[in-house]
Amino acid sequence: MPKSCFRILKLHKSKSIFILIIFALAFTSCERFFVDDINDEKVELLAPQNNTITGTIAQNFSWKLVDDADSYRLQVFSESTDNSFSIKLDTNLTTNEFNYNLLEGNYFWFVIAENYYSSAYSDTFRIQIDSSGTLENLMPVLTSPSSEYSNITSLTFTWSSLQEAEKYRFDLKKGNWDDDVIDTSMIIQSKTISLILSEGTYCWGVQGIINNIYSGFSYKKLTIDLTAPGKPELDSPEDKSSSTTKEVVFYWDVADDIGSPVYDSISVASDEDFKTISYTKKSTNGESIITFETAATYYWRVKCYDMAGNSSSYSTTRTITIQ
Repeated sequence: MPKSCFRILKLHKSKSIFILIIFALAFTSCERFFVDDINDEKVELLAPQNNTITGTIAQNFSWKLVDDADSYRLQVFSESTDNSFSIKLDTNLTTNEFNYNLLEGNYFWFVIAENYYSSAYSDTFRIQIDSSGTLENLMPVLTSPSSEYSNITSLTFTWSSLQEAEKYRFDLKKGNWDDDVIDTSMIIQSKTISLILSEGTYCWGVQGIINNIYSGFSYKKLTIDLTAPGKPELDSPEDKSSSTTKEVVFYWDVADDIGSPVYDSISVASDEDFKTISYTKKSTNGESIITFETAATYYWRVKCYDMAGNSSSYSTTRTITIQ
């Protein structure tokens, strides 16, 4: 046992504790009992640099990593007009960067590295956000609907909060985002809105508003598709055909679909009621290769689905005998 391990044992006066630690050391490496002292370490701040003056409200705070640190404590203080200070942000992080929005004003920030111990305080940097503050590169994150396609007309649109945002502008456009055809536009304070839409293609977007300053727009496409894909028409192999090879290529035709993207699913069963499915595969090109393991007579059929959740009826059923 390394000598350093004995130093720990001397700290324990109790005989019972001594025995427990001896037992633990028999199954655990000694290093687990030690945490490196980082009291003399000092975090080096990277950005924003000291005495930065900027109109960018969205700030990325970053600093260099400290060896053996488990986490970092970032603190930001705001300075009022009477030269008093109030804490704006106090957060513990496991990474060496953090995004935060600062409105117009003067701020000071520093970082401490931590494990069991705490490092020395970093230097304190000053940053000033001037009155020309812009949110151009800051945008809400759109969360729902998460899919680009839906067969539901009653939808709830949601997005993540934008720090310090007082309200949001919600726009819904028919067609592409660059089109000028606005279906709905409103300013709201909540982060959610419910609408009933008709079938068609839309784009929806949200921007935050802070002190009458507008962020950039986050937007995404949405297609409401209520039309089921057409029923597949089987091509080959012909019904009641047979094959001397176990690898068989199946072909079918699908009607053009102008809504959401479609895919097909072929099902192969050992019974005509398809209660025992032997093989099932997805396809997007009207064909599928299946390698049979057992010689027998099989039943096969195809069904089409689209990305909005609609589905066709099943095709006719054919049989094939693998010899």
